[in-house]
Amino acid sequence: MMGSWTTTSASVRGLLHEKLGMPCQDAHLCRVISSSDGREVLFALASDGASSAARSEHGAALAVASFFEEFAEEAGMAPTLAAITREAVERWVYRLQAEIADLAREADIGVREYSCTFLGAIAGPERTVCVQVGDGAIVGARDAGGPYRCLTWPQHGRSSVSTFFVTGDDVLDRLVVDFIDQPMTAIAVFTDGIEDLVLDKDRRAARCRPLQPLFRHLSTEGPVADNFRRSFLAEFLSSTMATDISGDDKTLVLAQRA
Repeated sequence: MMGSWTTTSASVRGLLHEKLGMPCQDAHLCRVISSSDGREVLFALASDGASSAARSEHGAALAVASFFEEFAEEAGMAPTLAAITREAVERWVYRLQAEIADLAREADIGVREYSCTFLGAIAGPERTVCVQVGDGAIVGARDAGGPYRCLTWPQHGRSSVSTFFVTGDDVLDRLVVDFIDQPMTAIAVFTDGIEDLVLDKDRRAARCRPLQPLFRHLSTEGPVADNFRRSFLAEFLSSTMATDISGDDKTLVLAQRA
C-alpha cells in the first residue's frame, strides 16, 4: 500500500501586480481526502485569473472551490476515480459558467471580468486524472526524485502571452481531460508565471533541476514542518530566480508520497 501524501502550496503576487497595486489573481486548493476504503486521494488545483479582467481573482477562487466540491465525494466513494469522466467534467464546466454568469448579472458586469484558467490533478491509488483549460501545466513522477514528465502542456493562443479561459464560449474545444492508469508519487501543478522555469519548451519536457530541491523539502518533519514548507515555497516563488522569468502572479502546488 502506498504511503500518505505530503503537500505544500502557495500563490504569490507578481512584481507587475505589486507595482500596479493589483491583487494576486491566482488561486489554488490542495486537499487530501480519505476514501471509503481508507486510501488517500489527492486534489491539487490551481487557477490563474486574467490580468485584464476586473474580478478574475474571484473567478479563479470559485473555479478551484467548485471543482473540489463537485468531485470530492465521488472520489471518496470510488478511489478508482471511475466516476470522474470527461462528461462529468463537462457538466462541472457548465455549472461553473452558470455560477459566474449569476455573479456577473448581480454585479452588472460582463462574464469576461471573471476570466480564469484551470488546472486540476486528482491522484488516486491506482489512477490519475488531469484537467486543464489554458496555460500552466501539470508535472508528475512515478518515483520520488523523478524522472518528471509533463502530464499536461500549456495552452497558448497566437502568442505566448495569450491563452484560453473556462469562461470562454469555446471551452469544450479547449478542455483537456486525461486519464493516466498509473499512480503518481509526485505531482506539481503550476500557473504560467513559472512555466519557463519548470518547462523546457524546446524539448517539450519538465526540467528536473528546479523541481528536485522543491520536492526534497516535502520530506521536512517536525511540529512546524507545514509552515516551513509553505514559507520555503513562497520564498522560492518570490525569489530572483522566479521573478526574473516572469513578473506575473505565481502558483505552485506540490505533493509527494512515500
